[in-house]
Amino acid sequence: MTIRLRSGIASILLLAIQSASFAADEAETRFNFATGLLIKQEYALAADEFSALLKQHPAFKQADVARYRQGEALQKAGNDEAARQTFRQLINDHPQSDRLPQAHYWLAQLLAPDTPAEAAKHYDTIVTRWPDHQLAEAAAYGVVETRFKAQDWTGAIAACNRLLERYPKSPHVSHALYTRGWAAFQSADWALATNSFDLLIRQHPDSPYLREARFKTAQALQKLGRADEALAG
Repeated sequence: MTIRLRSGIASILLLAIQSASFAADEAETRFNFATGLLIKQEYALAADEFSALLKQHPAFKQADVARYRQGEALQKAGNDEAARQTFRQLINDHPQSDRLPQAHYWLAQLLAPDTPAEAAKHYDTIVTRWPDHQLAEAAAYGVVETRFKAQDWTGAIAACNRLLERYPKSPHVSHALYTRGWAAFQSADWALATNSFDLLIRQHPDSPYLREARFKTAQALQKLGRADEALAG
């Protein structure tokens, strides 16, 4: 190989390295700029900037974080459908990202009003895959609410049991007992309904659900043929 040819190859390699370095620097600059817009609550602008960054630099080293922040910006801008798509894209494209628990959580939040059964799956993923994550307790309660809303009575009861067992000091315990009682009532499991409402009444005397719990307990006792106890209560 001639000296001139070797020199030419070296020059090309140097240009390639410099070009890659420039692209990385540009991507980092745009990432920081978009993050600044997000912090300043310029949500629509931030979402557009993250989108442009990911289109121009798909191999950006923090692409998963950029995608997550894009979803966050879209959600805060009130563009729920685009936010849902963005969080789904993050989950699908970056299965090893440390932002996955948050992505599943916010996707579940966005899905809960219209498709609670689907939302429950995302909440459940957090509890199952990342049981020690800081969002796990909130996600466990999310499963309770969304399965009940989806009228999945068996699933709601199981979700309540899990929350009560794993998080006995959770601020959601009283509501979990109330929800379990209602789900059991809907399933005609009068014994479990009675047990759940009774625990709520005895252990959480300040609960806002107390009056309804007493009424439902009386109904469940009557179904069990224990009308005398219902009248005594």
